[in-house]
Amino acid sequence: MKKEKEVWVKADREVGAWEARKARITTGLESGADAVLVEREDVAKVRELGRIKIAAFAAETKLEGEEDAKEEAEVVVFGRGSEGDGTKPIPAGLDESSVLGALKRSFGRRGKTKTAGYVEIRGKEYERFAVGLA
Repeated sequence: MKKEKEVWVKADREVGAWEARKARITTGLESGADAVLVEREDVAKVRELGRIKIAAFAAETKLEGEEDAKEEAEVVVFGRGSEGDGTKPIPAGLDESSVLGALKRSFGRRGKTKTAGYVEIRGKEYERFAVGLA
C-alpha cells in the first residue's frame, strides 16, 4: 500500500537555539515522525540523534537551484525567503514563481537527493499556490 501522507517536524531557526531545536527533533523521533525540516548546518547533528529522513532548507542564496556541496539531507527544500513564506508576493502566474523555477532547475541535478517546495498556508491563495507546486 502506498503511503500518501507523512508527518514532518519543523525544527529550524524559528524554533530557537540548537538545544530547543534538538528537543523538538527528539520529540519527533520518539513520536514516530517521518521527517524533520532543519537548517543545513544542523544536518550532521540531526543524524547523530537517530534515524529519520532529514529535509533541509536550501540556502536562501541558492534559490536559483544551484548545487551546494555541503547539503547532506535526503530532501532539499526551496521556498523560504520567497513567496513560499510570504517574503515575496505570490506571482500572478505559477510560471513566474521563484520556488517552482528552483525546483525545475534542480530536477535531476541532485542525484538521489529529492527536492520539495515550502509553502506556509496563510490563506486560500497560499493553498492554491501549494497545489500548483505539487
